Amino acid sequence: MDDFSSLLERCFVSLVDERADARGWGKGEFAQKVWPRDNPKSAATKWAAIRSRSTNTGKPQGVLISDAQRMADVLGEDLTYLLAVAKEMVRKSKPALLNSSNNSCLMANHPRAPESISGPCVSQEILAKTTSFSLALTIRLSVPDAKPSK
Repeated sequence: MDDFSSLLERCFVSLVDERADARGWGKGEFAQKVWPRDNPKSAATKWAAIRSRSTNTGKPQGVLISDAQRMADVLGEDLTYLLAVAKEMVRKSKPALLNSSNNSCLMANHPRAPESISGPCVSQEILAKTTSFSLALTIRLSVPDAKPSK
């Protein structure tokens, strides 16, 4: 599990799990919010399979883009922002992750957010770039003949 995309996914899951915990939601409660159409036990099982290793494969279940979007919605956060935070976490801790026996995201190696924001956060520079990208994407999607800025 040493490729960047797998590490990104694991850091995303760790980040989401940490933010759900920070809101005081238990694992089952968060799972039920993410998958409200599933019965509570099924939702909790799905979230457990994503967070930890499966007994039959020894690997965690992957995260679908639709599930990632649901998780972000439940947290009240933008998916692209959460992915940018996770990406920065991977970039800053990749050597330690590759040497780690459990391949989980090392939450200690990322910068903390300002006091007004709970949970892990990227630097203001990364936040500005992410915000700028999101704004440019929004403009491009809403204005048919818009040209990207340089």
